[in-house]
Amino acid sequence: MKTLLLCICLSPCLWAGNTTALYNPTAPTTGPFPTNALTTTDRTQKTGLRVSLPSAFNTCDVNTSPSVCSNVALLNQLDGFSVNPRFMVCFSAPIDTTTLQAGIQILPVNGGGSVSINQIIIDPNSNCVFGKPNQLLNQQSQYLLLVTDSVHDSKGQKVKEDDAFATCLKSSDAYCESLEAALDQVTQQPASKNKVILASLFTTMSATTWLQNARAFVAANQAPVVLPAGMPSSFNIADVKSIVWRPEGSADDTGNEEIIRSEEHTSELQSHHDL
Repeated sequence: MKTLLLCICLSPCLWAGNTTALYNPTAPTTGPFPTNALTTTDRTQKTGLRVSLPSAFNTCDVNTSPSVCSNVALLNQLDGFSVNPRFMVCFSAPIDTTTLQAGIQILPVNGGGSVSINQIIIDPNSNCVFGKPNQLLNQQSQYLLLVTDSVHDSKGQKVKEDDAFATCLKSSDAYCESLEAALDQVTQQPASKNKVILASLFTTMSATTWLQNARAFVAANQAPVVLPAGMPSSFNIADVKSIVWRPEGSADDTGNEEIIRSEEHTSELQSHHDL
């Protein structure tokens, strides 16, 4: 006599659906982002890396926002990504937005609690999700941006991994190998109990290095007692009309020169903090 087992799903079955978490880390419009796949080795930097964004990253109108569009070359001088990065994860179809908070997290590779996300924005045309970490990340540190199968599609089914992500973890590509090693290091943490369907390894920049160097320089070098003729030693802020910025080390100082007027200063420079 044979016994038949009949399984009835009384609630929506949380099997994987057809929606995938897209994976193409070298394409900033697909992601996930940020990612060390968009960096290059640079032993002169503190982190040993340097950001290497493609020229296609400049997608804005140079006539309306020249300071932002002309600065990819400057961003590519950084040794990592912002300690308050705007992350991006894209999906192949609409997802259940109520599951994003539980399904996306940021984990420090070298141990520590997971960082939750906030300021979530969804682009319905591309099905891309943007957000911020709930706290500032440590500088010069490695983090994993993780997406788990806690994220569901609009039909309530689990989002599945992209074949390209699975292929990456089995490949001998340098970035993919470092990503796999980082995942092996953190998957035993309680915050990673759900299946990881997408991940990105990224390194944060040296956020205070310039300030530390500037402070050391000021301490070691006294300002000249006598300044060149006609050069004032102090300025009245109300009298300052503009500031000319020539980034040191740029290939063409004149080409990268920006005039930051007082009313534009805050809005223009804020965009640089999101890398």
